[in-house]
Amino acid sequence: MGVAHEEAVLEELKSFAEAVAARASHFADDVEVLVIRRDQVSLLIENRGLTPELKLGQLQVGLRALKGGLLASAATTSLSVDENVAALKAALTVGRPAQVGGFSAARIAASTRGFEPGLTRFLREPAPLQELAIAVRDRAFAAASTRPWVESIQGQVVAMQKWQVIATRSGLGAWLENALAISAEVNAAHAEQEVLRSWPADDAFVREVGARAVAAYPRERVSPEQLGLGQAAQVVALLDPNVVEQLFRYPAHDKFLASSRASGNSTLAVGERVASERVHLLDTGAPRELAREFDDELTPRSETALIRAGAVGGLVTSRASALASGLPETGNGARAPIIAEPVNEAPVRDKLLGLSMSAGTRTVEELLGSAPLVIVPRALLGIHGADRARTAFSVTVSDGVAVRDGKVVGQLAPGRWNISGRVLPGDSEPGILEDAEPSRERVYTGSALMPHLRVTLTAG
Repeated sequence: MGVAHEEAVLEELKSFAEAVAARASHFADDVEVLVIRRDQVSLLIENRGLTPELKLGQLQVGLRALKGGLLASAATTSLSVDENVAALKAALTVGRPAQVGGFSAARIAASTRGFEPGLTRFLREPAPLQELAIAVRDRAFAAASTRPWVESIQGQVVAMQKWQVIATRSGLGAWLENALAISAEVNAAHAEQEVLRSWPADDAFVREVGARAVAAYPRERVSPEQLGLGQAAQVVALLDPNVVEQLFRYPAHDKFLASSRASGNSTLAVGERVASERVHLLDTGAPRELAREFDDELTPRSETALIRAGAVGGLVTSRASALASGLPETGNGARAPIIAEPVNEAPVRDKLLGLSMSAGTRTVEELLGSAPLVIVPRALLGIHGADRARTAFSVTVSDGVAVRDGKVVGQLAPGRWNISGRVLPGDSEPGILEDAEPSRERVYTGSALMPHLRVTLTAG
């Protein structure tokens, strides 16, 4: 099988979605068909063991129809045109008032911008993926041979491929994307991950993922008290790029949505100062790593400056929120599930999509040496339950290190560290972004391009 196989699957899904939309248009004013197919091959690393996992042809179909001002939704896992048309017809009997008068009429050429042909070998043949997993495992254990305090190593190597098609009565969009993710975790506490959109010419750094995680794992575990920190102490933190992204995915997410301003959940105004002048944050589909060129409503993605030189630059919209607010459409309508809601059944909601924060001028090493004591939180517990109304968080650090005078002095003892603060200022309370400084280096997390971020927060 060559790349032609992936393109043939995309054509098959396009033909199916268009057929359902055409048939359903005989009894509905407008129709929208969302089709998602996923293939995934994984090798799980559990100490010396490797466990394969295979998930091929996973299918989700989401259906929406408009008739007489009402919106109906249905979902299936079938590529039978008859079954999907019947499901949509049945759903029309329990339609609800619609927010839009029609679905998108845009016809967008199929996109493969997020697809790298060189990564397909990891899905088609077990040998290359197994070779990579063995390299990650063996190099991690070789590094662990000099560190007797390393008790366990877990990880995984995952090859993923995704097809997505949206068809309406007069619109069509389709795209294909893939990625490779390699991760390693030491003693269920210290982890690192690489997400690749393309295979690098020099792949040594990828194969060293496990070894680097072990090498960076400190022997000592330190509590706040051991570092001289009392209750509710102010401390300089260099947030890991994944943590930086989580702050905007959870506590601060809703504040940048037009739908939140309409409901009174956000009062952000363009030009309002919320961060230091060093912070520039975009919602964008422009970088190749953030390759979605249109949203789940077929609206082309546009670059939105959420924060420009520390001030609010704008809000993102879906078609409905743009219509209600009078703001331009930014292409941020997404089938965004809540809790256990399947993506194919989720309604379209405003959502921050591809996030990109501009790099700073100082390196991670320079930022680590910029204060006598710096903590580096790398993974958090409880961030999903953050206070979105206040953009406030109070979470436990499950992975991280403490750095004194530029040298790692220990792992942040799991369960002993709590960090808190507000992402954005409000109610006479400061926000942690007000003195924030991004690092020169940026990391692709799989859904964002983020630097490390130096902030001051409360720890204890």
